[in-house]
Amino acid sequence: VPLTESLAEPIAAAKVKVQILNGCGKTGIGKKAREWLVRNDFDVRDVGNADRQDYKATEVLNRSGNAAAARDLARMLSVDEAKIKRKAAAPGLDVDLTLIIGSDYRKLPFGR
Repeated sequence: VPLTESLAEPIAAAKVKVQILNGCGKTGIGKKAREWLVRNDFDVRDVGNADRQDYKATEVLNRSGNAAAARDLARMLSVDEAKIKRKAAAPGLDVDLTLIIGSDYRKLPFGR
């Protein structure tokens, strides 16, 4: 690959650390999301359940202030940018982004 082509690549996802939370109650959706994100060069640090299981829409929480990474992930998943929220990471949680999967998971690349 010529050097000029690699410079035109989007932000390298490999450096973006992601937490995945199931907020829709669909069993196994977190695992599918993890597999998809890993295939797309994200560093998945944690998969678990959200604080509740009735999220209507998928959300991207920007934990580190990396707005470009949050926008990139939202675009890759076709999540409305209005669903990107800024929220500090919990103590001891070393992630850039938290993906909360909502009941609209069927529209996500890994939800079909």
